[in-house]
Amino acid sequence: MNDIPDKGDDMRCNPGAATRSVIVVDDDPINAMLLTEICNAADWEVTGCATSSHEALEMLDQSAPSCMIIDYKLDGEKTGLDLNYEIKRARPELFTIMVTGWDINDIAAHIDGPQPDRILRKPIPANILMDMLDGLVGHSNVVSLRSASN
Repeated sequence: MNDIPDKGDDMRCNPGAATRSVIVVDDDPINAMLLTEICNAADWEVTGCATSSHEALEMLDQSAPSCMIIDYKLDGEKTGLDLNYEIKRARPELFTIMVTGWDINDIAAHIDGPQPDRILRKPIPANILMDMLDGLVGHSNVVSLRSASN
């Protein structure tokens, strides 16, 4: 069930902030496009698509998203975990989802400091990410990575 509902021209990155808003951080344009499609299909506004940690932090300074979806392996010196660390230190309330093609246990072993709220392994089933985003409204149904790993 990797089908992504067709939203036509609604697949876009819009500047600004919204209650159900997300910034996508992925240096692979195809992955960024797919994540954007999934977010839009779940009625989440993608307020920015960043390709690097630096670009993501600039976008975060200009908006107040509800969530950030961050790829683990980014071009440049910083990984997605480095970016997550910076985000969580500045805005601990911001929900972060790490996406990766790597083994999740290997990623978790490298976390030293604030951790992402969720880690998803690629390929990401659209319905899993959509359900996760839907559960974020109000953050009342969100379980931390620490609780979920049991």
